[in-house]
Amino acid sequence: MGSIYKRGKTYWIKYYHKGRMMRESSGSEKKMVATELLKKREGEVSNGKLPGVHFEKVTFDQIAQLIINH
Repeated sequence: MGSIYKRGKTYWIKYYHKGRMMRESSGSEKKMVATELLKKREGEVSNGKLPGVHFEKVTFDQIAQLIINH
């Protein structure tokens, strides 16, 4: 279970992933935004995903074309 706290005017969230404390700014002065972000991160943790990290798939052909263009 995580928590919400305020630093200055901005709300931050704190939660744990694999025993490690994670802190993240909600980027908002509204507590509801921080609450929703915390729920989202806790959902990602419970599903075994790395919270807040999303990778795009890139094909070899795309990388090769970038190298050729460079």
